[in-house]
Amino acid sequence: MPLMVRLGANEKMVVNGAVISVEGGRAAKIVVHNNACVLRGKDILTAQDVDTPVKRIYFAVQMLYIDPDAKDDYYQEFLDRLNDVLGVTAKDEIRQILYMVQAYVEGGAYYNALAALRRVLEYEERLLNYAPEPAAADGD
Repeated sequence: MPLMVRLGANEKMVVNGAVISVEGGRAAKIVVHNNACVLRGKDILTAQDVDTPVKRIYFAVQMLYIDPDAKDDYYQEFLDRLNDVLGVTAKDEIRQILYMVQAYVEGGAYYNALAALRRVLEYEERLLNYAPEPAAADGD
């Protein structure tokens, strides 16, 4: 079954490592008729975006997905970053997702791993933006 992707004007996607963009002021439908590694622009992290522990995991999996020629390097990076995060994560739900991500990666299901990691990215974002309420001043 073909994959149909709708891209907005000037939006990008990656197909088998090649960056494809829609030029001009109009949206376009792109149909992929065979198996391919496809990532929409909104799901792609650039090296400059990688500034948190979970983003480092996501980036390594993304690169495994779109750059299979460098699989050994990215796989080791994935394992190292995954173990870093598992070493400091106590929340069982997040740990279970990370173990699921590991299973997906080991099975070559990189797109599924990326989809699962998006939930962990959202959790990480909430943690990083957490601002405790200021303590009450003495004497109030």
